[in-house]
Amino acid sequence: MREAQAIIERTVRLNEHYQHLHLSVQDFGSDIKPGQWLLARLAEETWEPYLREPWWPVGIKHDEIIIERPASITYEPGQVVSLLGLVGQPFRYKR
Repeated sequence: MREAQAIIERTVRLNEHYQHLHLSVQDFGSDIKPGQWLLARLAEETWEPYLREPWWPVGIKHDEIIIERPASITYEPGQVVSLLGLVGQPFRYKR
């Protein structure tokens, strides 16, 4: 399990319920496989939330991870997110 710091590069509001967070992270996103997720917490001085939240990637590019989150939570570009992962076993597909 590794820990990395990611920066929210931009937020894209999909509709009134969901938004996409584009996270910039070095040498982390290319290792994620379907079925795995990350444990995340905003790297601020507060301990809210105390425990990390599971974040499931919906898109992976080189040095960028796209996360779908509820639109009721406000995220700003430039915020730093502490990521811990990779968690879970990848899906196994029969050929």
